[in-house]
Amino acid sequence: MNMFKKAHDYITLILVSSRGGELKEFHLSRTKIIIIFLCLVLFVSLLVYGIFSYGRVYMTALRVKIVERQNKEYAEQNRKIKEVYSNIKYILNQDKKLKMLLGENIKKVSDTNDNYDSLLSVSSKIKDSLKIQNQYKNTLKITREMTDFLPNIMPVSGPISQGFSAQHHGIDIAAAEGTPVVSTADGIVVFSGQDLYYGNLIKIDHNNNYMTVYGHLQRNLVTKGDTVKRGQIIGYVGNTGRSTAPHLHYEIRQKGVPIDPRTMIFIK
Repeated sequence: MNMFKKAHDYITLILVSSRGGELKEFHLSRTKIIIIFLCLVLFVSLLVYGIFSYGRVYMTALRVKIVERQNKEYAEQNRKIKEVYSNIKYILNQDKKLKMLLGENIKKVSDTNDNYDSLLSVSSKIKDSLKIQNQYKNTLKITREMTDFLPNIMPVSGPISQGFSAQHHGIDIAAAEGTPVVSTADGIVVFSGQDLYYGNLIKIDHNNNYMTVYGHLQRNLVTKGDTVKRGQIIGYVGNTGRSTAPHLHYEIRQKGVPIDPRTMIFIK
């Protein structure tokens, strides 16, 4: 049981045991009570702030790990596509050799890609070369279909003034105001308008879990719902929104998660 005896300049705290025994008294001045209360408030505030700060650091570290893991996956995907391009280069060389080998004979045969048997009289090597040429065309068609929807070209030429980080979910490319900005892949415009931070902003969905974002534009040339092609001009570099100099803010998002565009940009 607790009892308080209030005096003019101090408060007496009397502790009485429920089992009986000696009474204990504590004399606390009002100043001490205020100090103890302020210390408790400060301790609780620091504890809450510490928990909140740790939570933010933990979530940031978690996001960084997710981004790093996905960047590794995208790098492997890009490596495979580069390998396909290398194979295409080899097939192109074979195609060149085929044309040199055929010479005038290729003019005498129509639809050479389909009619292999008509060339058996020339040589068996020509038939094999034509098969390689046909494989090249099929591979090139598939590769183009794959790459047309992958945002793997630069949207504008210029040096990167700010890189990708956990706090900056894209790259800033410095360029003169009015420089054309192109779509980095085929897609559909899902947003074209004003943004408080990024100024004139365009978002393009590439229908393969990828989305690209273009910010600080001087002027947008496309509207929501437009279908755009890889390399098509969609706007011009500007200095709109919260920007201190003309540049393009460029993002790539995969399933809504920002990734470093430099892991995708490999085709000049």
